[in-house]
Amino acid sequence: MTPLDDLEPNHEPLEDAGGLLLQLVAAVDYFGRGPRPGFTVWDAIEEALRWHTNIDQDWTVLDPLLRAIRLTFPGGGTATAADTFNAAIRRWVKATANAYNESFPWELSPTRMNAVFD
Repeated sequence: MTPLDDLEPNHEPLEDAGGLLLQLVAAVDYFGRGPRPGFTVWDAIEEALRWHTNIDQDWTVLDPLLRAIRLTFPGGGTATAADTFNAAIRRWVKATANAYNESFPWELSPTRMNAVFD
């Protein structure tokens, strides 16, 4: 079973993406200071796109994020880039919260918020 197995469908209004992105930053802050040193927001977005599309990533590529974007948006389709990024990031945030944060939403403490955004 993967962290993605028991997630509900990916339906969230784009207007709510600000809170989702704050959770992404909080999760990246946790991973970068703990189990995945050096983990960045860009790593999280690449991983979110890969998980969302079930892309088997080739880690020998110099820019795995660019490869994931190109494979996610090959042309055609009806989803907008914003919808796709929103759904991918939402799945990643929820899956990592389920696996590493006892299913609680990710949050930055005021002290960490100041450190991250200063």
